[in-house]
Order: sequence, then C-alpha cells, then structure tokens
Amino acid sequence: MHITVLDGIEGISQLEDLLKLTGEQYGISYTYLKLEKMDIQPCRNCGGCSTKTPGECLFKDDTPEVMKSLVKSNLVIMATPIRFGGFNSILKKALDKCALLGLPFFKVDKGSLYHPGRYGETMFTSLIIGISRSHSEKQKQSFRQLAKQNAAIMRVPYQAVIVEDNDMLQVKDVILSLLREEQYI
Repeated sequence: MHITVLDGIEGISQLEDLLKLTGEQYGISYTYLKLEKMDIQPCRNCGGCSTKTPGECLFKDDTPEVMKSLVKSNLVIMATPIRFGGFNSILKKALDKCALLGLPFFKVDKGSLYHPGRYGETMFTSLIIGISRSHSEKQKQSFRQLAKQNAAIMRVPYQAVIVEDNDMLQVKDVILSLLREEQYI
C-alpha cells in the first residue's frame, strides 16, 4: 500500500504531519509532495509528450517526480483550497501534467473519448479534498463536479470531500474511512 499526497495548500499545512502519524500507525508508505515548493511548469498543450517524447514532458521541471509517485500509488490524496468553485493553480498545474500517464491515442467508452492509461486502466483511487472558507453551496457543488470530471478523465475511482477551514480532524476521519473501505487497513 502506497499513498501519494499532492498538497496544493498554500503555506503551512498539517497534512504531512497527519499522514506521517497515520502511516506509522498503520504501516503505510507514502510520498508527500508540497506542490508550491516544487517547480511544476504549466502544460503548454504542445503535444510533445505524445509525439516527440512519449510520456515525458519536453519542458524540464519536477513533473517526473510526481508521475513516478502516482504510478506506484494505490491512493492519491489531492488537497486544495477551493478557488472560484475549482482547484487552485498549484494543484491544477500538477493535474494537467497527468496527461503524461495516458497513451497518445484515443478510445471511446460509453460515448466518452479518453486516452487509455499508459500503465494500466485504473491505477489508483483518488481522494480530492477541497478546503472551504465560507464558500457558497454553488461553489462547493462546482468543486464536486470538477472532481468528478477529473476522475472520469483519468478513469479512476474517486471521492470528493469538502472540509471547512482546514479541519484536519475531519480530513483524518475521511482518509481512515477510505483506507478501511478499500481494505488497506
């Protein structure tokens, strides 16, 4: 069992401490990536990762570290403050680079066009945590819909959870619940 955390929370986050305690308690290995401290360039949609260097971005940054961790993960936890009903730019840049995990051709399934996975069809389960600070219900619904669409594009099972004001106790409960549900603990 391996967890990758893509922490898109700006500034100090208690997520790493929470995961360290959970990992030690249940014997779970994890990779914690504080995205704001990494050099992840925006995807330029140049197509180079499909044709010139399949599965590898032409622009050199820290993306390979993120992709290597995702490929070996059973669970990927993504945390972001909600911005205008969506992800913040820090997490969005990392998610855009996940196109590297797909093959450069398309398939159709149930009327949806998608890239088959480069490393198998379903690689991991995704837990997407949105941090809300008094957002409207409409913004929260938009966040949930975006999480659903991203999981559909990546063809992974997911859960989207919204927590108020960085409530790490709620985050811990959600993580433990998902680990039990997936029978990892």
